[in-house]
Amino acid sequence: MRRGSHPLLFAAALPEEAAPLCARLSSVSRKEGGPLLGLIEGTLRRRRVLVAITGDGARAASRGAEHLLGGERPSALVVLGVAGGLSPGLRPGDLVAAIEVRRPGGGALVPDPRLTRLALAAGASPGVVISAPRLVGTALEKSRLRARCGPDAALVDLESWAFAEIARREGVPFAVLRAVSDAHDEALPAPLLEAQGEDGAVSRLAMARRTLGHLSSLPALIVLQRRLRRCALALADLAEAIARE
Repeated sequence: MRRGSHPLLFAAALPEEAAPLCARLSSVSRKEGGPLLGLIEGTLRRRRVLVAITGDGARAASRGAEHLLGGERPSALVVLGVAGGLSPGLRPGDLVAAIEVRRPGGGALVPDPRLTRLALAAGASPGVVISAPRLVGTALEKSRLRARCGPDAALVDLESWAFAEIARREGVPFAVLRAVSDAHDEALPAPLLEAQGEDGAVSRLAMARRTLGHLSSLPALIVLQRRLRRCALALADLAEAIARE
């Protein structure tokens, strides 16, 4: 690894999404992260990398991306995380590399083709990622969003557009890699939806309180948590394959 080389930057909204990747780093050091929840520097496949945790929601992603890309310039930004399925062809755990990032109201951003090809070669499927302003939590809402955005809409998340927009503005190549946490015909647990704020960010304290009032939702929350762990492991494999190149 060349010490003077620009680092490869991985960014995730949630600590759980990045935990398996962080566990694979060597020569680890924690850096001052400003508005970030965490920023770790290390070595992956003999390459210098940064792993950033921004917090969930578009506001936190934008604030984190501006901080990261306004400082030490990375060689590329790779967004990692889970997302809800819109396409009937996707099931929980499936990996998707965005060929385009869109908003429901219009606009499209195209990830770096080379990074996308590396992800596809490592086992991801191509798809269009839609960034919504809030969690899309029911099968009916997902169906309506896909009808609005077109049949090529594969996934829905909160942060990809925010990350991609800042990367484009700063001239940094980017990729968006997502794993399916909930299928197109599945609903998110009620406590999760009820605990979200205006930008979709979820208060964990509020979710815990609401779970006490929706104990019947606890099994679904446990299933979602287990899926998140499996998705994060698969995303770490994908990240490692990209770092290798």
